[in-house]
Amino acid sequence: MANSQITDSGLQPMVQANKFSNEQLIEQIGVLADQALFKGKVAILDDAAKLATRVDTQSLSQYQLAIFHYHVSNVWGNSFKLLPNDQKQERIWEQPEIEKQLIHNRLAITALETADSARPLPVVCAIYTNLANTLFQIGRFVEALEYWDRALVIKPDFGMALANKGYSLQHYAHLLHDEGHAMIFLLQSREMLRQALKLEIDPHVRPFFKDHLKSLNRVLYPYNNKKFLASASEYSEKDNGEAAFRNWRLQNRLYLNPLNDLGSFMEAASDALMTLPLETDPAKPFRLHDYFALLKQEFICARQLCFEAMQSIPDSDAASCGATLPISEQAVCDLSDEKLKIAFRMAYSLFDKIAFFLKKYFRLPVSEQRVNFRTLWYPEGRKANGLQPKLLQSANWPLRGLFWLSKDLYEHNSDFKNGLEAEARQLYSLRNHLEHNYLLILDDALHAASGKSGLKGMDDGSVYVIGRSDFANRTLRILKMVRAALIYLSLAVHWETSQIP
Repeated sequence: MANSQITDSGLQPMVQANKFSNEQLIEQIGVLADQALFKGKVAILDDAAKLATRVDTQSLSQYQLAIFHYHVSNVWGNSFKLLPNDQKQERIWEQPEIEKQLIHNRLAITALETADSARPLPVVCAIYTNLANTLFQIGRFVEALEYWDRALVIKPDFGMALANKGYSLQHYAHLLHDEGHAMIFLLQSREMLRQALKLEIDPHVRPFFKDHLKSLNRVLYPYNNKKFLASASEYSEKDNGEAAFRNWRLQNRLYLNPLNDLGSFMEAASDALMTLPLETDPAKPFRLHDYFALLKQEFICARQLCFEAMQSIPDSDAASCGATLPISEQAVCDLSDEKLKIAFRMAYSLFDKIAFFLKKYFRLPVSEQRVNFRTLWYPEGRKANGLQPKLLQSANWPLRGLFWLSKDLYEHNSDFKNGLEAEARQLYSLRNHLEHNYLLILDDALHAASGKSGLKGMDDGSVYVIGRSDFANRTLRILKMVRAALIYLSLAVHWETSQIP
């Protein structure tokens, strides 16, 4: 579509939009989003949002749908960027524009990962990078790293992913209490910024990243050419059976150690999440240090149960069993399944225990009977009451990350929207069935072959039927979310005690 149709106030005229094809509308939304930010004109974004309502999303291919949501996410992200500074400060916690941006980021990735047609690598990487940038912005820097890394696995020379990841590691370093860890993060940040500036990146932001690299060079010059991290693969042949468990934890980033966010390095192979500086605080007589130790212990146990279950899952040709066997013959009494169930329940329960910790530490006026991770942030657990006053003025970035992570959990309460995470309702349903109903885990082939049609007496909603690999992956997903939450919690407390500006 020709750029001549763009004016300082948007399209000319808007009524012509219904003459455009879906492809033209999607392209124009992207153009308007960029033009609005470049010109600093919110009216152009209003026109882009109107165009988005005219796109027939039902007729789009999955790849087209991914591009559509990618452009719409930029419309909402740029809407926040163009807010006056005082309004940005007012919305520093609840950011409706960023919430919409995040939703469209994820819808773009969901569509992208189900697309059948060939997908240009730069487009795929841009979508992953967009989500990572959004997560970083709202304080979920641990989870952001996963999406920058996804982009870099696909295209190692994707400059914007490298640059943004390098910049994020610099911020992560400033949160760390361990000076040695912080220095290693800064070294990794410098190396990524160096690499990124040799590649193609947006010329508008190149000076920004270049300035950060200069500041790092001034601080880190004494450590030039020094190596502080050793790849775990260098030691795998020298180890015993413990190596498999260690490498699984490293590769899935499940150690409670910030260094694990840098990759699979031997120095990360311990649960060295920093000790909370609470034991000497006379204003807090309760033992929050002990509470946090219990949180760590339960996470470590859930993680080990998950690994043991995944290691012992039997390889069986379940498809040969047929899909219409009575339930007593279909269900395999396997200890590994029960370990997975326990791991899922134990990990999921940690969110509410984190909420209890937050209530105690920040002395939030919430009844202990009503504390849960989704509702803790609001007086009387009601979103309509607005955010807790104690939190509104806080600049605690990791704490905001916890707040936004809580939005990814589904809360069965009409006062709350569904979680931003697409899987939120399903994860909630899994936990509900584990706690109050029944969960049946089937071999993957049997589950695929049978569906519910071959499971007699299971259509009343009391039994959740799931394939073994699917449930194992969802358990791993919960473990990763909890691990991120525990890191945010630790760093949020350190932020408060050190009064990081």
